[in-house]
Amino acid sequence: MTTSRQKKRSVLPLLQVISISLISSVATASEPTADQLAFFENEIRPLLIKHCYECHGDGGHAEGELFLNSHQGVIVGGASGPAAIAGKAKESLLIRAVEYRGIEMPPNGKLPQSEIDKLNRWVEMGIPWPQGENDPAAPPAVSKKFEPTQEHLEHWAFQPITSPTPPEVARTDWSGNPIDRFLLASMQKQGIEPNGPATRGVLLRRVTYDLTGLPPTPEELNAFLADESSDAWEKVIDRLLASPHYGERWGRHWLDVARYADTAGDASDYPVPDAYKYRNYVINSFNNDKPYDRFLIEQYAGDLLAADAPPEQYEELITATTHLALSRRFGYNDTNFLYFHLTIQDLLDTMGQSVLGLSVGCARCHDHKFEPISASDYYALYGIFSSSKFTFPGAEEVRAPKDLVPAIPPEKAVELQKLREEQVAAQNQKIRDLLSFVANFQGGFESTDKLPPDWGSDPQAVVVTGSSSPFLNVAAVGNRALQLPNDPRNLGVRRPIGVFTPESEEPLFINVDFRNVNAEAGGDGYYRVALDHPENGFSPAVEVFVNAHHVAIRRDGAFAEVAPLTMGEWYNLQLVVNWKSKNFSGVVTGPKESWSFEDAPFNPSWDGIANSWVIDGHGTDSTLHRPQRELDNFWVQNEPLLSAREVNPVTAETFAGQIAETQGKVAELRKSLDELNSVPSFPTVYGVREGTVENARMQMRGEPDRLGDEVPRGYIEILGGEKFPENYPGSGRLLLAKWLTAPENPLTDRVIVNRIWQYHFGQAIVSTPNDFGVRGARPTHPELLDFLATKFRESGHSFKAMHRLILTSRAYQVSSDNVSSANEIDPTNIWFWRRNNQRMDAESLRDTWLTLSGELDDSMGGSHPFPPIPQWGFSQHNPFDAVYDSNKRTVYLMTQRIKRHPFLALFDGADPNASTGKRESTTTPSQALFMMNDPSMHQRSYQFALRLTQESSEKPEQITRLYQMALSRVPTDEEIRRAERFCESYAQNLPADADRPNLSLAAYVRVILSSNEFLYLK
Repeated sequence: MTTSRQKKRSVLPLLQVISISLISSVATASEPTADQLAFFENEIRPLLIKHCYECHGDGGHAEGELFLNSHQGVIVGGASGPAAIAGKAKESLLIRAVEYRGIEMPPNGKLPQSEIDKLNRWVEMGIPWPQGENDPAAPPAVSKKFEPTQEHLEHWAFQPITSPTPPEVARTDWSGNPIDRFLLASMQKQGIEPNGPATRGVLLRRVTYDLTGLPPTPEELNAFLADESSDAWEKVIDRLLASPHYGERWGRHWLDVARYADTAGDASDYPVPDAYKYRNYVINSFNNDKPYDRFLIEQYAGDLLAADAPPEQYEELITATTHLALSRRFGYNDTNFLYFHLTIQDLLDTMGQSVLGLSVGCARCHDHKFEPISASDYYALYGIFSSSKFTFPGAEEVRAPKDLVPAIPPEKAVELQKLREEQVAAQNQKIRDLLSFVANFQGGFESTDKLPPDWGSDPQAVVVTGSSSPFLNVAAVGNRALQLPNDPRNLGVRRPIGVFTPESEEPLFINVDFRNVNAEAGGDGYYRVALDHPENGFSPAVEVFVNAHHVAIRRDGAFAEVAPLTMGEWYNLQLVVNWKSKNFSGVVTGPKESWSFEDAPFNPSWDGIANSWVIDGHGTDSTLHRPQRELDNFWVQNEPLLSAREVNPVTAETFAGQIAETQGKVAELRKSLDELNSVPSFPTVYGVREGTVENARMQMRGEPDRLGDEVPRGYIEILGGEKFPENYPGSGRLLLAKWLTAPENPLTDRVIVNRIWQYHFGQAIVSTPNDFGVRGARPTHPELLDFLATKFRESGHSFKAMHRLILTSRAYQVSSDNVSSANEIDPTNIWFWRRNNQRMDAESLRDTWLTLSGELDDSMGGSHPFPPIPQWGFSQHNPFDAVYDSNKRTVYLMTQRIKRHPFLALFDGADPNASTGKRESTTTPSQALFMMNDPSMHQRSYQFALRLTQESSEKPEQITRLYQMALSRVPTDEEIRRAERFCESYAQNLPADADRPNLSLAAYVRVILSSNEFLYLK
């Protein structure tokens, strides 16, 4: 008999087959991108291993029949249905479970929101998973012995760079530049002939944007059109390469790859005020044609080079290491080791993709699933950077930067730091001296019935009226005094006096008036007048003891009486404290007599610091009652006092005026001190330096609290990697940098010349510029790629030499015409027979608008107006968020990690969270609406119109100038007539009092700036 339960089980396989066929057809509709797979390997797989595999897949076990260790397991799901639906995170069971919406997984505690966000993003992007991964078991943390496969060993990118000879070709017009010979030979094998050359106007616009990101001026266009010399094109190239705008354009390309940002990237996204120095370092390096190998070495080990470099190079070399320090941060403070491993992974991932074209970061949790990179390789590299000390940017729990690197040599830094400390100490001493005068006046208690805010006291210490000392040596007779009760408790009052040590040169002079007023409960207990500091068990230096009967001091371990006392009578006590000789002298003056003592020794237990004056009962017999006492005229100064019988001629009114004047001076000094402290003692860099050197231990499944074997520092094995010498004393960053740039390394030069080619042609020879591994694309022209890499090396790794080689080729200068015969054979232009039209990137668009409107500030950018560091209070719930607009070039805009700049996000700017090998290019209604309606576009189009009308009052000339400046050509007669009709019609719809000529022309400017001819470079 078949039960209903059995029936349900019997149809389950059929349902699973149907589910697999339907879901798989959706899931495999588009192959995951390299970035998506990297996101899965770096963020999702470790998360699933850590939180899910124990119950849903590890060892073949699956609660609820749900396996989460394979793509099939996720999309088919278990007894409750599919775990995730591609592109529909909120509807997915997995997301509902981790968000605790009805189901609560993991059951032992909700995941951090950052991990929930990653899972949401993964499902929304289509549940990317490496295709061909059929093993449902979780990959091991590390294989016992990692062995590259034959495919790995034979992979093209791991072979040495060759120096191929350009093939012979029959066409003489394509035989002058070796690049053309490689390309033409490949085209002709496919039965394709290349396009003819583009017009001079198109070429000038193309190369000017290509090298500077800015439009050519009409004057530059006319000069090029008129230049009939044989080297006219070469002169244009040289002029553009010499422009400072070249570095801004090509420096931006590197910043894409290096995932540059001005914030740290943690949940609160703290600012990095010094990051701009690295941005400018990159721009200057390109302008100076710094050799690429040197450029890389400086970024990975500039601090180590600086030690032996000329002083004038020191700051530049230290600044280069900001490349490493800009690795994304995680966590909430500067001590949590459970997060910093993610920062090093981000660094290794960026290094792998940007320099080597390999996804190194995917080997953090286990041997790489596809590439010949073992977990041992990963942790050999990891140890290099865990042996380095990174500047801390600040975070939610530690809200200020730490360990900024001096941008000057150490001995100079020490000198400037000492000078700063002396300046601060001098300012503080001035403030203390002035505050001491204020405190002296406050020590008469006549200005208020409350104690000064910086004094300390017990609640029983109260200011009383109708009582005041009769002594006039420091202040006039008043009406108030401080009173403490007839009590055995240790009650008192404490006044700060500055810091004194045995090195203090000047003696200190102290005055206090006192009287005992009541001893009904007993008065044998002592209270004391003492100088101590409360931070170390009080540790008194000076002590004078008073009870109802007498004043005493300690000599030879016993109390020695100094003066007898009469109840109700006021007495004046003056002390002279000699810090160097560690003794003090004093005089007690009563109504008729005076008593003195000399050279009383300091308390032998004094620890060498005194910063406050206290009257209390500390250290005396707490079983005896101390008399009720009143205190007045607390006065401290660094010069002799008037004797008790003398009269200070300064009146109370004069004192009040002096107090107000003094407080004003104190405010000015404090402002000056704040300004001084707001400027570093010496220039600093957000950088990296040597740390505690040690090899890393394997982190099992990528978890830093599950450590395995120690891995000696070294390089990637398949690239000829070797381990460091045993007990190597440094981090190894300089060795690593030299290995990255060594001639034996087959990847570094191939990767960078491929990038240069891509930025010139719009498509690369290897179409996956960040992935030269076995899952990346193969080169369309492998011999040309190696030829370029060889030439790059021969030129001394000169970018500008490579530009000249490429730009002087016929291939670069061909038109973008779509010839039908060639297009049928090669519609995607992989053989480079025509020029691909390229849409301007975000930076070129904005910079062009500013240029045409006359508003561009083309000077180099500096720092950003971040809030002062003392005001930083950002948190994951209130992260840093700002947009600082300016009229400088877009490369100088402040770039945030968590929240992207709105303009750059709209127009496909680089993602500052990951190495961007190639920007996506989208066309959206929002972009068109921005160009037609955004207030900034209206402002710039109006300013452009003003320029045009100021240059000419004639509409045809205005339109001609517009076309020349925006499109690098002159308009046809029909285009001029059409523009005139548009402006006339537009003006008629404007209010009568509007600026019709300029507003109508501005509207036509927006039409041109929104046209494909403007937006795309032919």
